[in-house]
Amino acid sequence: MYIFLFGIYGIVKYFAEKINNNVIEFIIKFTFFNISLGICYFIYSTLFMGLTNSKLPIYILLAGAEIGFGLYDFILTGFISYFLNKFNIFTKNK
Repeated sequence: MYIFLFGIYGIVKYFAEKINNNVIEFIIKFTFFNISLGICYFIYSTLFMGLTNSKLPIYILLAGAEIGFGLYDFILTGFISYFLNKFNIFTKNK
């Protein structure tokens, strides 16, 4: 499930950020996350039928997951920027 959610996300993030439009990037990233999360939830609830019961409503869990994903994306973007700037990756030395 982790590979499905976050393994493929790097590729989606790369192509979404090449668009250079923050609104479209946001829509693409969160659409991918919500679809992936829905598929993972369906698979998990199908395989482990009795284990998916939660005391919290599903919309609260979904909102928390989306906030966590937004934070993850923000931190990942900062890490990538730091790494590229610190080690001068993909820049020509003059």
